[in-house]
Amino acid sequence: QMTTINSNNGDGQTSPMPEANGQKPEDDRKLFVGGLTWDTTQDDLREYFSSFGNILDCSIKHDPTTGRSRGFAFLIFDRKDIVDKI
Repeated sequence: QMTTINSNNGDGQTSPMPEANGQKPEDDRKLFVGGLTWDTTQDDLREYFSSFGNILDCSIKHDPTTGRSRGFAFLIFDRKDIVDKI
């Protein structure tokens, strides 16, 4: 039987607790994208970055109070080498 523990990462969403080494399993496949305009959408990011490889997750971070974009996002790819190339 598995137990899942979630932590609040500050954006109103929960995510699995880190492993013992402080990293989550997908950290080496995660890409930080900063400097986004307020009107950038997840579809915009997926359209652009899908040319590099298969995207498993795309999340633009929003201010929990105002709902406005905080100007950055995280993308998770299916392979580490895609992130290394970008």
